[in-house]
Amino acid sequence: MTIPCRPTASGPVDSVAALTGQLTAQLLSLQAGEESQTASSLTHVSLPALRAYLQGQIAYREGRYEDALAGHGRALAFDSTFALAGLGHSLARGWVLSAPPSPGRRIAWENRDQLGARDRLFLDAWVVPPGTSISIAERLALQERVASTLGDRPEAWYLAGDYIFHYGKLLGMSREDVKERAWAAFQQGLDLDPQFGPILTHKFDQALQDEDNLHLRQLVDSFPDMLAADQRLVVATAIALEDSVALRRWQTGIADYSQDDLITSAFALIRSGRHDEAWGAVDEAIRRATTAAQRRVAMGARLRLLGISGRPQAVAEMVERMRVQFGPAPSGALRNRVAAALFLDGDTAQAGEAVRALGGAVAAPLATETGAARDQARDVCYVGVWHAARGERMEARRTVSKLGEISNLATDALARTGASTCELLLKTFMADSAEAPGLAERLDSLALTGPTGRIPPLTVLNLILAGIWESQGRIDRALAAVRRRTFALAGPEVGATLREEGRLAALAGDTAGAIWAYHQYLRPRDQAEPAVRVLDDVIRAELARLTGERSN
Repeated sequence: MTIPCRPTASGPVDSVAALTGQLTAQLLSLQAGEESQTASSLTHVSLPALRAYLQGQIAYREGRYEDALAGHGRALAFDSTFALAGLGHSLARGWVLSAPPSPGRRIAWENRDQLGARDRLFLDAWVVPPGTSISIAERLALQERVASTLGDRPEAWYLAGDYIFHYGKLLGMSREDVKERAWAAFQQGLDLDPQFGPILTHKFDQALQDEDNLHLRQLVDSFPDMLAADQRLVVATAIALEDSVALRRWQTGIADYSQDDLITSAFALIRSGRHDEAWGAVDEAIRRATTAAQRRVAMGARLRLLGISGRPQAVAEMVERMRVQFGPAPSGALRNRVAAALFLDGDTAQAGEAVRALGGAVAAPLATETGAARDQARDVCYVGVWHAARGERMEARRTVSKLGEISNLATDALARTGASTCELLLKTFMADSAEAPGLAERLDSLALTGPTGRIPPLTVLNLILAGIWESQGRIDRALAAVRRRTFALAGPEVGATLREEGRLAALAGDTAGAIWAYHQYLRPRDQAEPAVRVLDDVIRAELARLTGERSN
């Protein structure tokens, strides 16, 4: 490795030990690939914390995300105010599903005065200041500006590309536009560092998404170490390439995999219809859990796998099993039950119980703490959507009134913005024929910016908006709305949007789009429960008809 600058330190003669420490810190940092300004800002850090941080940085760049999280965690254990370690910890946490929430963003923001100008700019692209309201469109514009300014930092280009990859469709970009724009940014990063792990991971994911097995084979041959570091990719590529040897090797090594390896591999397996292996992987993750938090994560993963595979009765049983183990479900789990019943094939009785549990937020005094205010807005929103969808207008109006109170009086900006968005959504949902078109235009315009707060989640907002447009006879607008969604691992609303996209695309005459969406929807559902399978068989018949029509 070429060292980009010569480390220097100056001071009085009687501070030789301190100067030596500064020089050592700079040299270690430069050798680990840190840029010169960052290396200079690390001279105040103790050597144990610095070594752990640099180990985390190297692991992150190599795509070894659990090792990266552990390295940055050790650095923070040595120094709880270490801003760059906090930043690195929060970045690595995004790749490790089973890890608890990271304190890294808070630590990095509170100690940002430690950072040089370039690192502060990078931090601004990653961390939204507490209480700040910023839309997805504004966030993307900021990240692209930062990437352009920090043009020689691959991680800056990665952030911009990753944001487009995950959220571009929410802003109305087509699949082709997302791919083109994300990879323009990713390629800038790879030109600077051809081995940059987070971008290479996306390269594998893109080849899998495109079902481009020739490209996938080239990646497997070119980056074997990168592939070996991510068991999810090992499984997904082996399935795509029909590599039975690699799959057997994975199965025999299952005892050595981490909980996160097992959970993410289970999702790859379920999407390919390999249900027995998926249940085996996630059940091993549950069996291996040693803490309540680990058990909750693994059991929650099984719950999501059951949901996307069309097994609502098994979901209900899993919910009860978790209630016995962990007590009453947190409000986030209750909201998921409501979404599952509203948009896919979830249990309506459990959803009704969830609504009753969430309903206390409507009558409760206005929450004042930041997290509590957002949770109150989310709970009220889901209760309102449930009542509005069932035609229970009096109950729905009570939630609209509460959302208006939150949007006007809450001290937290994200709670206010989210409550205002949901208030408009419910008013549009319940509007009469004269008001509905104007309100739908306002809501659609707002949805296209990716409003902040995610109350409700933007995929849910667009799914409801699609139904509003369809009720007005605007199939084109309904299809455009339902195609606005995040790139997500799982969730009831994701399956619902794929199913609705297929139906609306067929109505709009987009046969290729309908085939793609129906195919994606059905992939994990070949062992659905009988009642659900009856409904899915109707979609299978429609998919066969469309495929035959297209081939004629």
